[in-house]
Amino acid sequence: MAKQIEIPITVTSKQLATFLRVTPRTISNWTREGHLKQRAGGVYDFYDAVLSWAQRDHGSTRKEIEAAKAEKIKRENAVAANKLVPLDRYHADIVRIVSALRMWLKALPGRVASSGAMKDPASLREIVRVECARVIEEISDAADNGFAAVTYGASAADAETDTVN
Repeated sequence: MAKQIEIPITVTSKQLATFLRVTPRTISNWTREGHLKQRAGGVYDFYDAVLSWAQRDHGSTRKEIEAAKAEKIKRENAVAANKLVPLDRYHADIVRIVSALRMWLKALPGRVASSGAMKDPASLREIVRVECARVIEEISDAADNGFAAVTYGASAADAETDTVN
């Protein structure tokens, strides 16, 4: 024969909290919010309290699931519209950009030094200005092409051999 459990008709807030696996403070909050009704003497009707808890819990769970589904659809639509980029693609783009900038900047001193204007500060300043403008233009062109094919006057191998004194 199945074991019979005696279910109390009324329970204290502490007993109800233990049964529902929440804190007595939560029971107090639910009472204040009108989700639970407290009887005279500070007790709760056990059946009504459990029924109220079950409806509250399932209602919020459904709302949370619906909100999560809506958020998922919103993200999927943003990805499809190219408004969100997967993190691995973003990381790869940043690596390409930084590598291109590094190559261009390492090639810059060699290009300036080969101009022969090292003794005239005004000429040197103009050459550096022109070369910096060229780097900026290369960056803009590369950005327009997604940094797919990056070049700058000198090859990457040439840029690696340039040194700054």
